[in-house]
Amino acid sequence: MMDQSQRTPLIDYDAGMSDHYTACLHGGAIGDALGTAKTLLVGERGHEETLAALDKAVELSQSDKPPHIAIGELGEGWVAEEALAIYLAGINWLLHFLEDFRR
Repeated sequence: MMDQSQRTPLIDYDAGMSDHYTACLHGGAIGDALGTAKTLLVGERGHEETLAALDKAVELSQSDKPPHIAIGELGEGWVAEEALAIYLAGINWLLHFLEDFRR
C-alpha cells in the first residue's frame, strides 16, 4: 500500500476521475463529470498526455468501432493515462448499453 508521501498529483487526479465517473453510474451526468475532471486536469503540470488519452477515449467510445478494437487503440493500461482512458471508455460503453437497454 502506498503512503501519502509516495502519491503523485497524477495518481491523486486519477482517483478523483474514478470518483466522478462512479457518480455517473448513480445518476450523475457523465458530461458534467468529464468537464469537471478536465478542468481539474489542465491545472496540473504534465497533463497533456492524460488529457489526450481522455479525449481519445471519448472519441472511440462514441464511434462505431467494436469496444475490443477501440480498447487496443487506447493502449494496454500499463501507464496511468492508458488505464484511465480504458476505464473511461468502458464506463461510456456501459452507460450507452444501459441507455439502449432501457429503451
